[in-house]
Amino acid sequence: MNRGNTSIAKQIWYRYGSINTNDYQIYVRTLGDTSGWSSWRRLMCEDDLYYKSGDSVTLNNIVSAGFVTTSATEIYFSVYLPKNATNVTPNFKSGTWSVRHVGGGYLFSNTNIANTGSITLYRKENMLRFAIKSSTAFNITNNSPLSIHIQNVVIDFR
Repeated sequence: MNRGNTSIAKQIWYRYGSINTNDYQIYVRTLGDTSGWSSWRRLMCEDDLYYKSGDSVTLNNIVSAGFVTTSATEIYFSVYLPKNATNVTPNFKSGTWSVRHVGGGYLFSNTNIANTGSITLYRKENMLRFAIKSSTAFNITNNSPLSIHIQNVVIDFR
């Protein structure tokens, strides 16, 4: 590449995964006129940025703000994912939560999330919104804010 009086050379290194894997990484470095070779820099590949069908993620020790609504029968909260989930459908597999209300008490403490109601996940890019719906009202005032601590929540993608 030539930019006026400056010439730059580039080297690319392609690393294909280890035995019995299909992962890969691409590295690049440049040579300037006077600065010598730069450090190798890893290029982000599609697998680094997006979940694909068959992937899973474990969310652990995350605290999120949430709220209870719909006559105290639904709890909503959101978490951010390390990658974008645009082209896949998230599916809740397992996990526990502790839910505190503004009065300082626990609505749930270290409880299996699946035992508290039906779970629906809504995704938008790298954010997941959890909707936990119960057939009976939770023991809390409707429209109350909540602090939600999730542990070992496993989400897979289809």
